[in-house]
Amino acid sequence: MTGTDLRRRRLALNWTPEKLGELLAESGDRITGWEDLDGPLPRPIVRQMEWALAVGERDKAMEACPVPPCEVAERIGATIDPRQRSSVERVMAEFDVHEKGCSACQARKAYADRLPPLPPFPMPGGMRAVVAVAEQVRRLPAWLRPAAAGALIMGAMTLFKALLTILLQRRVTPQLLLAVAAAIGIGAYGGAVGGLAYSVVRPRTRSPGPPRRRPHRRRLRLGLRPRHRHSLSPDHRRRRAPGPRDHHRRPGHRHRRGRGVWPLRLPG
Repeated sequence: MTGTDLRRRRLALNWTPEKLGELLAESGDRITGWEDLDGPLPRPIVRQMEWALAVGERDKAMEACPVPPCEVAERIGATIDPRQRSSVERVMAEFDVHEKGCSACQARKAYADRLPPLPPFPMPGGMRAVVAVAEQVRRLPAWLRPAAAGALIMGAMTLFKALLTILLQRRVTPQLLLAVAAAIGIGAYGGAVGGLAYSVVRPRTRSPGPPRRRPHRRRLRLGLRPRHRHSLSPDHRRRRAPGPRDHHRRPGHRHRRGRGVWPLRLPG
């Protein structure tokens, strides 16, 4: 992108240099200085300009949508505070809930999906590399993602330790570089094996359901007499309603105390 291209796209959006500078946290004079340059602009500046201009062009294209904006969605978006992460997450959650039941928002979303995609968000070089690697891992099959993640994590940790080792050495030899490369490969291989093992073991460690009840609780729930005399408190035994095994009891009959087992007497 050259300065002429920047001025042409800015004028197509009816933006002033001050408005574009406000989006980029720059002054209007600096924007005008970039537009006066003859050659191509620096790459970091181009990334920021491409993002800001693409967002403005999408907003202008959304003005041609036959469905008018939703007033409820606009009120939700007006409460956002970009400086607070909790505010952004709250507004996004509220908007997602509202969009599921709003026909106007769904129609505008379908219209926006037909527009050209936005360029990548401007980020520092290291962050762009991390996001690119994470995107490549996400495209892998589900069973292969843990292995790739483990290999990347262990490889990065080994590389960090190797760099510290190289910095502490007074002289870097080819043998040391080969050892560092081998260590990184072994670390990545170990991380991949660990990731595969984790993907195999994790489903088995999940609890299949609620814990099993104790036998005497299950018998009490079915209306049966507990097997042991001490399984329930005396007060609970007195308040318990008669069950199906109480047909042998007679008025005034008292059970014989034994080893804590309720005796069973058959009728007749």
